[in-house]
Amino acid sequence: LGISSPQLDEAARGFKPEQDGPLDLRFDLTKGVPAWQFLQSVARDELVRILRAYGEEDKAAARRIADAIILAREAGTLPRRTRELAELIVRVKGREYQPMHPAKPAFQALRIHLNDEFDELRRGMRACLELLRDGGRVGIITWKHSECAIVVDFLRAHELARAELPLLQWCRAQQPNAVRALSAEPCFEMDEPRRPGEAELRFNSRSRSAVLHLLRKQCGLRVPQL
Repeated sequence: LGISSPQLDEAARGFKPEQDGPLDLRFDLTKGVPAWQFLQSVARDELVRILRAYGEEDKAAARRIADAIILAREAGTLPRRTRELAELIVRVKGREYQPMHPAKPAFQALRIHLNDEFDELRRGMRACLELLRDGGRVGIITWKHSECAIVVDFLRAHELARAELPLLQWCRAQQPNAVRALSAEPCFEMDEPRRPGEAELRFNSRSRSAVLHLLRKQCGLRVPQL
C-alpha cells in the first residue's frame, strides 16, 4: 500500500526528512504538483486539516507547522528541498524523545494528500470486489492505524453474513420471508490479520508496524443487509 522501500531510499523523491533532495513527495512524477508547489497555495486551515488527518499531528503541533509554512511563504523563504522543510518543522515543533524524526508525520501527511493514497486504497478494494472470482483473495499491507481503519470500514460495509452469525440465524428464525427476499451480493470475509514475526523484524525492521489483511471474496448476504 502506498510506498515501497526503494522509493523511500531515493533522495530525489523527497520522502525522507533525513535526506536532502527536491521537495516532491509524488509517486508518479508525471502527475499532480510537487509538494513545494502545493505549499505555495494551500490555505492555512486546509494545511492544518491535512497534518492532523494524515500525519496524526496533535492540534497545537499542526497549527504551529502550518503557521511557520505560511509565514515562510509570505516572506519568500518557503523551502523547496526536503532538509530545509524538515529543519523548519523541527524549529517550530521541537525535538521529541523518540527515534522517529520530528518532521516525519508532516512529510507523511503531505505525501498521503498529494498522492490521494486513502481514496486510492478505497478504489482498489472496490475494484478487487468486482474483479475477483468467488474464493479469490487479496492481500493488503497497512502501516498505520488510519489505513487499518479504512480497510476495516470497507470490510464492515461488504462483510459476508456467515451461516453461524447469530444475527443471520435470528433473522431466518423470526423473519424467514424477508431473508429469502434478499439478494446475494459480492462480499468479503477476512482471515485473521497477520503481523511480522521475530525473524522478519530482524531481516526487515521497516515491517515493525505492518499488518497483512487477507480478504476473500464470496457471494452471499452482507451483514448490513440484515
